[in-house]
Amino acid sequence: LHYNFVDAVVGQEPRIRPLISQVTSLSFEFYDGSKWQKEWSGKTLPQAIAIEIDTRDYGLIRRQFLMAGDLGADGD
Repeated sequence: LHYNFVDAVVGQEPRIRPLISQVTSLSFEFYDGSKWQKEWSGKTLPQAIAIEIDTRDYGLIRRQFLMAGDLGADGD
């Protein structure tokens, strides 16, 4: 959803703009400093997060993002 302007006009309905279509799967992975995991239950943030989007048009798209904050799951 988005508006034409940064500040929404009162009474104006947001517009719908698909960012990507034909998505067949979406998954997340979490990096603990030594390996990627499918689930995260730690009390701290992982060192990185990976997002995988599989689409009919573009195939598999994977993006990895470093997380700000402490040095990882073990607190070192």
